[in-house]
Amino acid sequence: MLLESGGTYGNSATSALGRPSLDSWDLFTRETLQNSWDARDRTSTDDGVTFSIDYAELRGHRADTLREFFDSRMAGVPKLAALLDDPARPNIPVLRICDTGTSGLQGPTSAAQQTAGRNDFASFVRNIGRPSDKEMRGGTYGFGKGVFFDMSDVDTILVYTRTVDERGLPSNRFIAMANSESFNQHEKLFTGRHWWGVKSFGRTGNEFAEPITGIEADSLARALQMDEYFTEERPTGTTITLLAPRTNDGANDGAIDDVLRTIANALTKWAWPHMTVKTNHQDEIDFSVTNNGVEVEIPDPNKDPILRPFVRAYKTSI
Repeated sequence: MLLESGGTYGNSATSALGRPSLDSWDLFTRETLQNSWDARDRTSTDDGVTFSIDYAELRGHRADTLREFFDSRMAGVPKLAALLDDPARPNIPVLRICDTGTSGLQGPTSAAQQTAGRNDFASFVRNIGRPSDKEMRGGTYGFGKGVFFDMSDVDTILVYTRTVDERGLPSNRFIAMANSESFNQHEKLFTGRHWWGVKSFGRTGNEFAEPITGIEADSLARALQMDEYFTEERPTGTTITLLAPRTNDGANDGAIDDVLRTIANALTKWAWPHMTVKTNHQDEIDFSVTNNGVEVEIPDPNKDPILRPFVRAYKTSI
């Protein structure tokens, strides 16, 4: 029987990816882009999709909001505790991945609840892997979501999603997740999977975290700048924030620049068809990468010597 919080050990989500041949941030970009494209709103092709990756530092009241959110509930996540409690690092580096004009994380918030519709929230937030009868497609619904934890130095992400419930009414949700090693506390063994939200109790009496919802979820997202890309035309979607994005040189500004250039180049590499041909049967995607609010140039595939022949052939075939 599935528990409400799902199953398996925390390090399974990251170790399942093995040692891919792609550069880590290249793989990250490919997986997150696939996630967002899978989640596009298929009921309409004229509202478009936003896909953005933004690096920033939470300062002042925004950093305080994050620390207050986690409070002292950090047993089993020593790297997260060290980040939030380090007086030498008052600002908290984050990387936000946002898609709007997509469906958001729909479905029940419990892994134990059966549904005939979409089950995206439980698939991403609760479970690791997927059943054998699930439709095969890329994205967060399988092991690929491990890239989010892989690329956080503290193995922790924030999730804010705007979607609709089974009645078609708005449903906004906010929850935090971490994957760490298993640990013991008070003579109990824990898997190393962590959630922060609203305390709830499952069918068997087990305690688990439900997402914060409604106005409170929106208020947290606003304070942490996770709601910037939602508009009247694109009201639904998901923002995932990595705490302390991984670099090869700590918090060095040059290292962050290198990461963002790798991401921008990877977008061109993996999404060039969306950048070159606008078709009337698919959503248009607006891409952006920013560094503390400054746009990072995404290379033009029409000018790339390797991609140019493929672009020319693709345009001819459409």
